[in-house]
Amino acid sequence: MLKRGLMSKLFFLLALLFLFTRLYNLTLLPIFTDEAIYIYWAKYIATFHSHFFMSLTDGKPPLFIWFIALLLQVFPQDIYLAAGRLISVIAGGATIVGIYKLTNLLFSSKKIAYLAVFFSIMNPFMLLYDRLALYDSLLSAFLLWSVYFAVKTASTLAKKDALLWGLFLGLGFLTKPPAVIFALLTPLCFFVLIWRKHKITKIVLLPLIAVGIAELMNSIQRFSFNYQLMVEKNQKFQLPVNELFSAPFYEIGKNFNELSQWIIAYYTIPIFIAGVIGLLVILYKDFRKGSLLFILWFVPIIIFATVGKILFPRYILFTTPYFLIAISAVLYQIKVAKVRITLLIFLFFLSLQFDYFLITNPTKASLPLTDYNQYITSEYSGYGLDKTFAFLDKELDNGPRITLITEGKFGLFPYAFMLEYWHDPRITIIPSWIPDKNEFDLYNLAKSAKALVVFSRQKDVPKSYPLRLVLKAEKPGRRHPILLTTLQDR
Repeated sequence: MLKRGLMSKLFFLLALLFLFTRLYNLTLLPIFTDEAIYIYWAKYIATFHSHFFMSLTDGKPPLFIWFIALLLQVFPQDIYLAAGRLISVIAGGATIVGIYKLTNLLFSSKKIAYLAVFFSIMNPFMLLYDRLALYDSLLSAFLLWSVYFAVKTASTLAKKDALLWGLFLGLGFLTKPPAVIFALLTPLCFFVLIWRKHKITKIVLLPLIAVGIAELMNSIQRFSFNYQLMVEKNQKFQLPVNELFSAPFYEIGKNFNELSQWIIAYYTIPIFIAGVIGLLVILYKDFRKGSLLFILWFVPIIIFATVGKILFPRYILFTTPYFLIAISAVLYQIKVAKVRITLLIFLFFLSLQFDYFLITNPTKASLPLTDYNQYITSEYSGYGLDKTFAFLDKELDNGPRITLITEGKFGLFPYAFMLEYWHDPRITIIPSWIPDKNEFDLYNLAKSAKALVVFSRQKDVPKSYPLRLVLKAEKPGRRHPILLTTLQDR
């Protein structure tokens, strides 16, 4: 009874730790350009109940957008960013539960499972993306649960488990295209676990059922006329097949080096070393389980390194849980409690510092340069929008209607402004590829409302326009300010 009580308390403490790390200062990091796009799509669907597959035009399946749209129906209009990010928080919770279930299933130990949960909650990579309105946390959750039911199917050979395997794999397909990798990896892991235990002819039907269900769910997207646009868009992110066959290792060196740097930065060096050792130990002690974890972690990384043309760190987020499970399984085998606690402190020292800044001051977090530029310093970052919105709010409260022209027709500009002033009759937002003199006449626009132009890609106000600066909102690094301008007097 005492043991069960301690486990219940441990579960409660881990749940509180997860909720605190994911929800505290959830909107501290300003909206990022991709978040603005996704939340705008969701807001459009929630408002007009149409264009449900609009995300396909940019190469993205619709499920994540649909989930945000559901929350936007409930949440107040002005907390759209929290609504979008809450989907990732929920997905992160589903991932944590999945890590517990998979670890317990593989190693038959609740203690190892709880240790894996703790590692996952404290992992900076997972923490960051559980707090952003991006696809990757949701993808990680669905793929993890597809792995869990693939492993369970190998144990039970039950069609019910194969159906659930296919269901979660299909949900992954509807979340992000890289899920297709697991249409190959989950059957491979299934066969690794049952090899020589059963005749292949008897059990080959089960993975076929799972993959068949997943592909049937994926076919939902084909009902949209935009499906071909999604296929074409995603081809831009990977090497064409003819180039891959003619030079299969053309990109792998550069890409693998970049991916390795991102992994080490997010895992931290102590965790990375411990994970590699953990995988090697498990491979030695139990080759099947070690192979499963190694395949699920390393093979997707190699695939991205081989075929990737455009890569970002978040693309490999879904591989992280399997690496952390390996660390937990090996660390628990250390029987001396003091040694184990000392190792935990050593392993988590850098992660704790990383986590602290992620939830209190992201500008000081040890993000890889690629992500630091995206989320903090570049034109894709939302830093400076708060000052811009405050200025516009004051103008709207004190003056006439405003016509706001944004530099950009897709991305943070204009969608951040459209979300902030959704259906506000006092302001008209005109997206534009400025500076293009032929696109509009500022003075004609200004006859009916005060005309303002906001720039995101200019260091100074373009001299070719009759504009004067009214607000300069700097971002960290001071390289990509937001410039709010108005017409010069004639």
